[in-house]
Amino acid sequence: MGKPTKIFIVLLGIMLLFTVISRSAASFTVAQVRIEQPQARKIEHKVTGDGTVEKLLDQAVYAPADILVAKVNVRKGQNVKKGQTLAVLDMDSLKDKIRTFSDDIEILQLQNDALLSAEAKKNSDRNQAVIRAKEDYRDTVRNNADAVRDAKKDVKDTKTRLRREQAQAYEKKLEELQTAVKEAKKTYDDALEQQKTEVQQAKRAIEDAAKTPETDYSNTITQIEINQKQRKLDAAQKKLDALTKQKDGIQKSMDRLNAQKAQLEKAFAQEKDEAQKQNLKTGIASLESQISALTAQWNSCSDQWENQYNTVQDLKDELATEKLRQQAKKNEASRQEADRRQTLARAQEDYENVVSKYEKLVSEAEQKWKESKCTLQAFVQGEDEEPQDTSAAENAKKAVKTAQKQQKQQDKEAKRALADAAEIEAKDNSAEINAVTITQKQQQLATLQKVKASRGKVKAQMSGVVSSVQLTVGEKTTDTAAFLLADTSGGLRFTTQVSREDAVYVDSGDTVALKAGDRTWEDMTVLSTETEEDHTVKVTVYVPKKTISLGANASMELCKTSEEYSVTLPITAIHSEKDKYFVYTMEKADTVLGGAYVAKKTNVTIAEKNGEYAAMKDGDLSSGDAVIVDSDAILSAGENVRLQES
Repeated sequence: MGKPTKIFIVLLGIMLLFTVISRSAASFTVAQVRIEQPQARKIEHKVTGDGTVEKLLDQAVYAPADILVAKVNVRKGQNVKKGQTLAVLDMDSLKDKIRTFSDDIEILQLQNDALLSAEAKKNSDRNQAVIRAKEDYRDTVRNNADAVRDAKKDVKDTKTRLRREQAQAYEKKLEELQTAVKEAKKTYDDALEQQKTEVQQAKRAIEDAAKTPETDYSNTITQIEINQKQRKLDAAQKKLDALTKQKDGIQKSMDRLNAQKAQLEKAFAQEKDEAQKQNLKTGIASLESQISALTAQWNSCSDQWENQYNTVQDLKDELATEKLRQQAKKNEASRQEADRRQTLARAQEDYENVVSKYEKLVSEAEQKWKESKCTLQAFVQGEDEEPQDTSAAENAKKAVKTAQKQQKQQDKEAKRALADAAEIEAKDNSAEINAVTITQKQQQLATLQKVKASRGKVKAQMSGVVSSVQLTVGEKTTDTAAFLLADTSGGLRFTTQVSREDAVYVDSGDTVALKAGDRTWEDMTVLSTETEEDHTVKVTVYVPKKTISLGANASMELCKTSEEYSVTLPITAIHSEKDKYFVYTMEKADTVLGGAYVAKKTNVTIAEKNGEYAAMKDGDLSSGDAVIVDSDAILSAGENVRLQES
């Protein structure tokens, strides 16, 4: 085989494999159904009702209306038995009435057929318009969906770009904030370190200023020296005082001697006596000698006094100098102490200023550090994001909204067009009215045929006395009671209420079953049916004597079977839509995955139905159709289906 052939075989095998896989996967999602073929059967109607057994009053006997009376067999007050002929209707009139009802029923059925045909034509035209509107709607939805999808893609792309830019801005901002935190932390640490250094230096300055100066003994030494000099001065002064006293004593002695000398010289001058003069002269010479000695002594003492005086003055000067020096030292010490205290005060003040300054600097640095950390944390947690320029995203969103608005408007217009195409005209209930009329006429026809079968005889449903006769020979019957019978046998009556729909299957003279307690009585006769104000129908059944006791609760059951229909289905197969009925049939169809079964929608007309089965008009379905009667999912036309597994 050539290479192209091999490739073709491989591709064919792959396609076959994918087909098998696809069909296997699809089988799990396809609805499982159960089918049945239409069957021929009769539709059975059961009418039931609960009621009470009561006293029997005058019982009305009805005859079909608008029929000529041929014969009246009883009179008022006459005793009659159950089943006795009370009157005979004219057979020709009865047959004419039967033909009239048959013709009316046929006309109504033909009218219904025409109405249904016209309705089918309208439905076909409307369905075609709906199909076209659906196609337009799908195209509109698809085009608008594409526009919205493109707009949403633009929004997505814009958001992606914005997220990328936002991420870059975030990283940059994060780096800036982290750097700010580091710098704030460094500033805080530097402030702490500088605070520590400056405060330590300020403390040391306080400690240095607060140090007590070393003991200065110079004042003591100076005081000792002053004391020594004072003692020397005192001794010198004492010596000076002694010399002064001595000098003064010598001076006094000299003054005394000079005074004596002066007296002697005066006396010498006055003395005439030489001897005396000589004595005086000797005395003067002695005094002069003494004065000279004292003068020499005074001079010597004066020199000593001068020297001693100088010594005292020198000592005083030295003492004054020492005292001045001592005072200067005291003043210097006081000044130094004042300077020390001032330095200490300034050091303390500087310390407090340094502490205050750096506490503030450290606090500010710490606050900035904490604020930078909080800013970083808030940014990381997304609480402090800077507003982004979202104009592009907003514009893209506006474009989406515009596309969505346009989509909504166009979808709305397409939906309106679809709704207009699918809009059903005001419903014409003529067919339903005709169907009800047909049913009523069929019931009346059945009654007429029943009377015809009894050869026009109107019979008593119970034994009793004729209390009223409303028929006249040669005249037509009416809707009112033909006869009234009064019960003389002690019989009772059972009454119950049934719906108008069920009352269609109940007629006077019908046989029903009554059940009271555990016992059932068959062959009980319906005396009459009367329509009540609430649109229910009152059914009265005759209860013979010695059957069911007065006041007992009982239940009635009446069974009527229709004619046999050729096409019937379980009621579960019937679906309705807008007062129309349809069924799903399972048919084989070709799909992309090969042969498969699909559900096909088929419209049907219900001829008659009960709670279990429905009969269709002939022609809607055939006996060979596979009708879906049950499904494990909600179906729609064209949907793939498969049979339920056994």
